[in-house]
Formats: sequence, structure tokens, C-alpha cells
Amino acid sequence: MTATGGLRIGVAGGDITPAVGIDLSGFSPRMGSALGVRDPLELHVLAATGAGSTVLLAAFDLVGLTPAWIQRTRARVSAATGIPDDHQMYACTHGHGGPETGVLPTMGDPDDDYLDQLAATTVAVAQAALERQSRAEIVIGFGTSFAGVNRRSRAVAPDGPCDGEPDDIDSTLIAAQARDGDGQPVVTLVNYGCHPTSSRERIFSADYPGHLRRRVRLISGAPCLFINGAGANANLRFADPRARGYGEARGYGNALALTAVRALQAGRPAASTAVAAASRTATLVHADLPSPAEAHALRAAGEANVEAAGSDVMRRHHEVYEVEHADRVLAAHDDPAWTGRQEVELQALRIGDLAVIATPVELFAADGQAIRAGSSAPVTMVAGWSNGNWGYLPTRRVAAYGGYEAETAHPWYQQPAAWTPESGDALRAAAQASLAELFSA
Repeated sequence: MTATGGLRIGVAGGDITPAVGIDLSGFSPRMGSALGVRDPLELHVLAATGAGSTVLLAAFDLVGLTPAWIQRTRARVSAATGIPDDHQMYACTHGHGGPETGVLPTMGDPDDDYLDQLAATTVAVAQAALERQSRAEIVIGFGTSFAGVNRRSRAVAPDGPCDGEPDDIDSTLIAAQARDGDGQPVVTLVNYGCHPTSSRERIFSADYPGHLRRRVRLISGAPCLFINGAGANANLRFADPRARGYGEARGYGNALALTAVRALQAGRPAASTAVAAASRTATLVHADLPSPAEAHALRAAGEANVEAAGSDVMRRHHEVYEVEHADRVLAAHDDPAWTGRQEVELQALRIGDLAVIATPVELFAADGQAIRAGSSAPVTMVAGWSNGNWGYLPTRRVAAYGGYEAETAHPWYQQPAAWTPESGDALRAAAQASLAELFSA
């Protein structure tokens, strides 16, 4: 195999495990500071250059990152590397065993020192990825996995919305591997959509993405980046959803790694060596707010729940979110500038025949599949929870069936109301426009 001279790729990684004692994020019943570390949280950065353009793809073992943090860090990375802000993508695994970062402050307090160090680490790892660039060729393969299961189905959650069958997920796994002139792996990217929610213990863990990456690295001898996809309605296929554990995280992580490796065995080299980035904005629209009377009732109920928690500090902290949610609703009613609209970024990166599209929401399988099906790129990885996290974006079906994701999740994301299903139309259109700019004839 001869490496394509027009494409250069480098990768570097770093440990981003917080100190024990920093607040966790992801699960409301497990609020509070971490008591230990099961396995390290990691950051990996891929730097790709072709035809005079360079892009960075950074992947974090975090529940999400705020747009404000990303904006500041992009500027620091740009100053250190010369790579434009809009050529940098920040993807998160949405791991529920990591620290609070400001995305879900209702579940814990972000640590400013940690976030500052995280930015510094990102700069250093980005610089290292650039320094390690070498000529490479991209090989891409496809696999199928039902490691995930539709958590909204009756079989998984009989008291939930009973929306669809257990296998109604995005079962597609995409693997892309950069190889040098001797055909040796430089880095592997794996894209699959599923929540990393294997345990509610108060310890830091990378969950199944960590096991997946380690197994791919062990087999290939090169680093691995995991890009979580359209997994808003997918959890791992636990034997008992009420008794999750790290055994499933290890088992499914290793199984997904083998699926990726087998996909690459049958993979084909990419024809293009182009590298580019494009972005569009989409407008998300809130559903109707609760009335002021309803908000006051919510606030009273929240205050009663806080009082009922007594001396249980963590329970009181948990119940305060109801009061804060009611206050946000009332503030929106009182704000003459309130429009119920939020502009979000839909950024696409091109690395040869491969596109990665960042969706800054919890994206459902149906929307991820629609984006991929309508993409102008030969191969498209949909990256959920990336370049920010504005919460669940319900499809029309999800909104019709209701349930946590459609009805009660938005207060955790500090939103006064859920997003309308029509917002998904705008997001998909912006995603397709970004992809079309990169892959137009």
C-alpha cells in the first residue's frame, strides 16, 4: 500500500481525569463529588492536513462542553497552532462517569480550575497532534451492532413511553483508519450511537468508550478516537436495566471494538485527500412555556420537596432544580426580549471521503439516520453531543409518545421548555447544507 501524498494525519492524547472530590455529572441520583477513579478519562486530538487546509477533531470523555468554553479554547488553540476556530471540532462521548463541566450544572458545580487545565491540555495535545503528522491514507469500513437497545421500548422500560421495539436504534458502526506508507495504522476512528451509562457509582470512568478504545489500540497498535453518534434513545443492552454495571461496559466495549476491526478488514481506501471545514447555523425553538400560574405551582411544589428532604444535603440539592426551573420560566415570561429561539452551530469536517458532522444536542436515531442518508459525503459520521450540548431534540414521534426525553429532561439543561420537533427540521437542513458545501461537485 502506498500512502497518498496529499494527506497528512497526526494524533495525540492526554489524561483529563479530574482530582477525586470534583463533582460528577450525568445522573441526578448520584450527585456529589467523586469518591474514586475506576479508569482514566482521556482526550484525543486528530489533526488532518490536505490541499493547504488543516482541521482538528478533538474527542473528550465528558458529558458535554459549553459553547462558551469551546469558544475560549478554540481561540487558545488557534493562537498556538494557527488553525482557525471554525476548523476545530469538539466532540464528547457524553460519558456519565465524568465531571460536571457547566452543561448540567443542576447536577453539580463545575470546577473552574479543572476547566482551565482542560483548556491548557487541549492546546498541548493539539500541538502534539500537529507535530506528529505524517503522510497517510484513509480506509473506511462499516459494521452493525446491537450493543445498544432502544431504552424507550416497552421491553426495556415498561413504565415508560413504550415507544418502538428494542432494536429501534441506529445500529450502524463506522470505522475509519489512517494508515502510513507501509500500511501500518496511525489512528482509528469509531462512530456508534449509545449512551455511556453503565454505573451510578460515585467514581470517574470512561465507560464502554474507554474499553472500546483500549481494545482497538491493543489490536491495531495505534490510538483510537470514539465518536458517539445519534444515541439519545439508546443505552447498552443491560441484562437488567435497573442493575447496570461495569461488566456490561467492558463486554460491549470490547465487542464494539471487534466489530470495528472486522469492518476495517473489509474496508476500502478513500479516493480523496481533500481536507476542509464548513459551518451553518440552525434555530432551535422552544415549545410553549408553562403559564405563570403553572410556574408558581411548580415552584411551590419544589420548595415543599426541598423542605421534605430535611437534613439530606444531596437530596435537597436534587430538589432545588424544580425551584430553579420555575424561576427560569417566570424570568422568560418577564423578559420582553424572550423569543424562545436559540442559534446553534452545525459544523462539518472533511477528511478525504469522510465527513464528521457535529450536532450539539442529544440526537435521536431517526435524525442521525436521516442526516447520514441525505449527506453529500461518501461516508458520514454523525457526532452527537458535540460543539456544545443543548439537551434532547425530540423527533415528532418522540414528542407524540412523550416520556423523559420529551417532557421532563429540559430543566436539567437549564431550558425553560423543551425544543419543538420542528427544530429538528432546521437542524437537519443546516447539517445537510454544511455537508453539501464540503462535497459539492
